[in-house]
Amino acid sequence: MELNVAHNGEIPKNTTVVTQPPDTRRIDKCFRFYGRKFHLIGIPIGLVFVAIHLKFAIQYLGQCPIQPMINIYMIVHASVDLLLILLNIIAVINTRCIYGSTGNDNNISLARRLMLFTIIFTLIVTLFNFAWLIAGSVWVFGAKSNGVQGDSPTLSTYCQSDFYKAAVVLLIVNYAIHGLIILLVISRRTCCKKQ
Repeated sequence: MELNVAHNGEIPKNTTVVTQPPDTRRIDKCFRFYGRKFHLIGIPIGLVFVAIHLKFAIQYLGQCPIQPMINIYMIVHASVDLLLILLNIIAVINTRCIYGSTGNDNNISLARRLMLFTIIFTLIVTLFNFAWLIAGSVWVFGAKSNGVQGDSPTLSTYCQSDFYKAAVVLLIVNYAIHGLIILLVISRRTCCKKQ
């Protein structure tokens, strides 16, 4: 936006200043975000991560009597991640096909409403996902503190060792991904405020 400013710093009376409402500028940032190509890499990686969760949770279902909720945690977590991937795909399609198709005001209005719905729903699902991650941490690491072992399936402290190791590794990777996302958001916000 360029303004004609008189030498004394005042805006001349015959100048019209047109500004975008703040809410549309934020929505436009969402469209720019979902228009980037890194989603084409992130979505398949997310699907692989979901498949690994489901593979271990279903394959070893009922083989962790010390904490049977670990299987449930992994299945629900994978399902919620799958929902987040679906919401991501909807936002990308919305950006590339509806918002970017033409300058039609009806398409832009529809795209903005769909993006707003997608963002709100993604935020709610992400908050649940993080809370579920914490619950999973309690179950997985609680089993460790209760003396989990993978040698004798007849004992109540048994949890199939491959399954338990996978649960711990996937949990740590989840925390690393969440931490990385938080760091990227913080660095992006502080970097942009300086400019």
